[in-house]
Amino acid sequence: RITALPHTTSNLEASRLAATLIEDTGIRQGIGLLIGSDDGRLAHSLAKQSQLRIIGLEKDPQKIASSRDMLTSLGSYGSRIAIHKSTASLPLPITPMFANLIVIHPASSSEPALLPPLFKNVAQWLRPDGGVAYIPTPKGIEQEKAHLSPWFAALKKMAVKHQLELKSGTEGMMMTRGPLEGSGEWSHQYGNASNAAFGGEKLSGVSKTEDLEVQWIGRPGPRAQPDRNGRKPAPLSTGGRLFVQGLNRIIALDAYNGYVLWAKELPRIQRFNMPRDSSNWSANRDFLFTAMDGECWKWDAQTGHLVNRFPVPPQANPDEPLDWSYLSPHRKRIIGSSVIQGSAFTNFWGGGGAGWYDAKSGEVTQKVCSENLFALDSYSGKLQWLYQGGLIVNSSITMADGKAWFVEARNPDIMAAKTRQLGGSLFWKDQYLVCLDLESGQTLWSSALNIVPGEVALYMAHGGGKLVLVSSGSGSYHTYAFDDANGEVDWNVDIKWPQDHHGGHMARPAIVGNKVYVRPSALSLADGKILDIKMPGGGCGTYAATEKALFFRSGNVTMWDPSQGKTTSWNRLRPDCWLSTIPAAGLLLSPEGGGGCSCGSWMETSIVFAPKHQN
Repeated sequence: RITALPHTTSNLEASRLAATLIEDTGIRQGIGLLIGSDDGRLAHSLAKQSQLRIIGLEKDPQKIASSRDMLTSLGSYGSRIAIHKSTASLPLPITPMFANLIVIHPASSSEPALLPPLFKNVAQWLRPDGGVAYIPTPKGIEQEKAHLSPWFAALKKMAVKHQLELKSGTEGMMMTRGPLEGSGEWSHQYGNASNAAFGGEKLSGVSKTEDLEVQWIGRPGPRAQPDRNGRKPAPLSTGGRLFVQGLNRIIALDAYNGYVLWAKELPRIQRFNMPRDSSNWSANRDFLFTAMDGECWKWDAQTGHLVNRFPVPPQANPDEPLDWSYLSPHRKRIIGSSVIQGSAFTNFWGGGGAGWYDAKSGEVTQKVCSENLFALDSYSGKLQWLYQGGLIVNSSITMADGKAWFVEARNPDIMAAKTRQLGGSLFWKDQYLVCLDLESGQTLWSSALNIVPGEVALYMAHGGGKLVLVSSGSGSYHTYAFDDANGEVDWNVDIKWPQDHHGGHMARPAIVGNKVYVRPSALSLADGKILDIKMPGGGCGTYAATEKALFFRSGNVTMWDPSQGKTTSWNRLRPDCWLSTIPAAGLLLSPEGGGGCSCGSWMETSIVFAPKHQN
């Protein structure tokens, strides 16, 4: 418990300044860096009035010793605050891109000549995508505009040089860092709603592990997770945050420093077997959306405040209780689907025919299918449109360019049944590829589908004006490309499974630029030609792509450079059995997912990497 400072004039001034800094910046969580921590009063006041963890840098040994003593007596040192000695000749080695808030003591920035070397560090330490540096107006300078003009001019020059947004605050000037150039987001199960396993992340163009270094390491660990084998929903990352789904819980962290923003225990959120279903969550920059029973829960992404709970619209099926199934934010709407209650896979115990979901046939290979697709206003929850046709294969629902596409089963016997985990010969009859307009919900086109049955899995992804469908069965990945404008077949190719176990029969399409990857092959998106590129074998999981590399489980977390055909990996770092390592925010995010793996001895920890030259 942190004790308040005694009521003295200097203490009240520190408390008032801290309140102003927090109010002006809006930053109340994360890691704060105080350059020139002085006597420690401001550090303590910031910690007392927020949830920030404070690091103070000070060059005066006497101030360091006295402030540590004072902060220890007040209960804030060690638990919330650390003061370190740092001088120009002996700087403290600090991880770049970590600080949500940097406050520069006026004495450290009072002269324009002091600013260039100072801001070289500030720009490096500041967290991208919203980190703020606050520079109080220097004390001791006469407040006439003529005396402050050189100081303001120097600040403006530094802001332009380091690409920081400069604006005024109550007590001085603020500089805000924007997103990293070339950074992407991972807002859905497979990157974004296109399912392409690519969220736009360039990762500074790196293609081997030695070009990356640890940004942070720590929570959550394996105790927060179910066993690695259930093929559960992937983590998400938007707005510089990392969202991790554990065992009956969700956890939100700062992607750049690992600070736990919030966590919620949600006993009804569990969903597994992603190869045969859609995920139960997605996000945009402001909100996280989770599907639980018959509702969509909308969370403030930064604070974890539950903003709203939207039920499945009663018009979807007034006579049958339904669960919320597919889930995706789209502009000012939420796109959802509903399914007969209890249709999702929730077990994570057992072997290939049970909680591992690795079988080639049987119940665990059946596809979860929704009754409908609908759009709600994301603020009021009001129904905007409702599509009802056949049964929609969840793993095929794909959205891009203002449209939705999906595979639909229209066989009357299948539709009349009460189960929505579907397979067998009837399921593959009377299938259609459907395209909807996401604004109106109107059907743009519907085309009869004639594909080889995919007893193991059925996937679809969008890129470059094409829909790539993979139907996995009979020892091959039956791969088709359709024109997204009319559903006409552009090409189809069969790719032999590399193996029929440990995920070797469960590959899905990844689309990056003009290439499609279906392990072990790479194909030309334009014509389906199999390229002279072979993706190396792996185990159990699927893959995530950046512009220059693919990441997957192959013993360890592995990075593959398609241009060179070479792999590199981190020894004893293992992801889960589907997808737990994702590239986003200019980082490679690998929250712990491999706990329980019986295939070796692993470091069961969350870890995030950043490009070395980015840092």
